[in-house]
Amino acid sequence: MKKTIANKYKYLLIIFIMFCFSNLYAQKGYAKDSLQIKVYTEIDYVNSLAKAINVKKVFCDYCSDNQLIGIEDEALRRSYIERNLKKNRVKDGKKKLAIYIRISKSDFAYLENNQEMSLESYLVKNMEKNSKTANSKINEAGLSSN
Repeated sequence: MKKTIANKYKYLLIIFIMFCFSNLYAQKGYAKDSLQIKVYTEIDYVNSLAKAINVKKVFCDYCSDNQLIGIEDEALRRSYIERNLKKNRVKDGKKKLAIYIRISKSDFAYLENNQEMSLESYLVKNMEKNSKTANSKINEAGLSSN
């Protein structure tokens, strides 16, 4: 009877020690298989309307040219989405944003070979051109842009 109780405690102790060591060396959650890259972007405002979005700096020392393009495109897309948020708007001037992009290592490796530009990045890069053509179509229709 004493041996079985002692054996139970031994097994419990072994399981507890294995559990402690497995948690000690394991990475937690999303950090296990992802990278975080910081990008500085700048939005130019005129009369509280975003006129241009520029990428100022990408903090990635190990990125290839294609990966930098993909990261810049994603930063432009996120800045484009955030351009009308109240906390980001400026009447006239520039608003600087720090964008943190978390990407899985497999998707990051895919960017190495991907050279296509996404539609969102195309729209963001040509935002000023698109807004001018939209305003001219409104004026041609005889409607006021105010």
